[in-house]
Amino acid sequence: MGCGSGTKRNAVSGTVKYKDKAIPAGIITFLDDKGAAVGGAPIKDGAFEIPQATGIPAGTYKVSISYPDPKGAPPAPKEGEAPGDSSASGPKSLDPGADPRAVKELLPAKYNRETELKAEIKDKDPNALTFDLK
Repeated sequence: MGCGSGTKRNAVSGTVKYKDKAIPAGIITFLDDKGAAVGGAPIKDGAFEIPQATGIPAGTYKVSISYPDPKGAPPAPKEGEAPGDSSASGPKSLDPGADPRAVKELLPAKYNRETELKAEIKDKDPNALTFDLK
């Protein structure tokens, strides 16, 4: 007998395309009705997978999809800042390894900051989602 939160988590997987092409790298985040992140995963070659252990409870969520420009080179570190350590400035990225000062978003805001996307997660398998963004 374990001591869990009692909330059933569900595995979620899916694909993300933008203008009929798989997003090579990005982040998908599921947000509750208050805008707080409930879970998410990296997108690689147009696919994402969230295992049940860290899955999403059943419900309807806003979905934020970020596709940062891979050509965006990070700026030089500030004096006294270690390379890759951007914790002192800028907005926080959902990806802990990302430098928030370097992110140029390639998707329109209606898919991330001002997302219009929604998804319903159910207490059954599979929760396979397809996002075909235009």
